[in-house]
Amino acid sequence: MPNGLPYVRVGLSVSKRVGNAVTRNLVKRRIRSVFANIDASEGWDVVVTAKPESADAAFSDLERSIGKSVKRAGVE
Repeated sequence: MPNGLPYVRVGLSVSKRVGNAVTRNLVKRRIRSVFANIDASEGWDVVVTAKPESADAAFSDLERSIGKSVKRAGVE
């Protein structure tokens, strides 16, 4: 959803099914890093729910799939 702010806010939902605390934090850091590189012209509120497969995914795979979803949603 558009939020009327000049930046993107990201909410993360990473459940225990993704892995232990170390794995969940790694997935969250990777997702935050992907969104830090997204250049949005206006502010958006985005909620990301990480699936268990994201724990085994390479950073480039996460970047590609999040980028595809962001473009489909019209954020970028």
